[in-house]
Amino acid sequence: METQRSEPTVDVATSPERLEAIARIIAEEEALWGPHRRHDPEARHYARLVRTDQFEAWLLTWTSEQGIELHDHGDSAGVVLVLEGTLVERFTELGTRAPLREVYWPRGSVRAFRPGHVHDLRNAGGGPATSIHVYAPALTTMTFYEHGAREYLRPLRVDVVSDDVPATRRSIHQVLQAARARLDRVEPARAAALVADGGLLIDIRPTEQRMREGEIPGALIVERNVLEWRLDPASDHRLGVLTGYEQPIVIVCSEGYASSLAAASLQDLGLVNATDLAGGFRAWEEAGLPIRRRP
Repeated sequence: METQRSEPTVDVATSPERLEAIARIIAEEEALWGPHRRHDPEARHYARLVRTDQFEAWLLTWTSEQGIELHDHGDSAGVVLVLEGTLVERFTELGTRAPLREVYWPRGSVRAFRPGHVHDLRNAGGGPATSIHVYAPALTTMTFYEHGAREYLRPLRVDVVSDDVPATRRSIHQVLQAARARLDRVEPARAAALVADGGLLIDIRPTEQRMREGEIPGALIVERNVLEWRLDPASDHRLGVLTGYEQPIVIVCSEGYASSLAAASLQDLGLVNATDLAGGFRAWEEAGLPIRRRP
């Protein structure tokens, strides 16, 4: 049985590039998905993180050899961002009668697809795997298939995806907008001037990312998961260079998304001059300011 679909008009707001950007924003802020990260050997775990009028995002966890059977995503496009472990995908496209192909997606990989994409996913084995899935528009139905040489894709069932979302939930864009409304964000030149006057430049990027992209000389490295403890003046674990609640603090991430959320969190602690670097490390580098790369 062959299903024909017309090629949808690409909305810039939900293009593969935009969906990947959304997935990476969510991935950088572990506070959004960390509480849902649970690897259950008895059943694959999943949780909806965000749902808006344009898209939704899910967290999926996979223990060794767990997977999901062959399915499509209705009229939704999507991306899969692998946070940890390795996933293996078998895939084809509706209407092409192409045989299933197989590809491995290790940690950090992003898989983008359009409506009509049919695939299954499973943990490639070894350790646990975790992934973020973003769909636009939000999923409404998923058709599951059996693949055979004679019948190609034979539909087995259609699952309806519930759109129930707590009324108090906000999208990541709403959270980000609210955070930035509180910040006096700084450009690279101003950030450098603040540091020269006694401010702190705090790099929250993970080690792997700093090694890949480079570092800012003089920036303090503070992992995101301990940031508030290191910068709370009332904390027993605070940094020794912290002088008080009024000290200027500039948070740096890769592109200036996770840093906005982190800076707003510091303001909640009373650090009234906490802000972030607009554009992140990439903007600093593009401005021609000093960086160093490890050999």
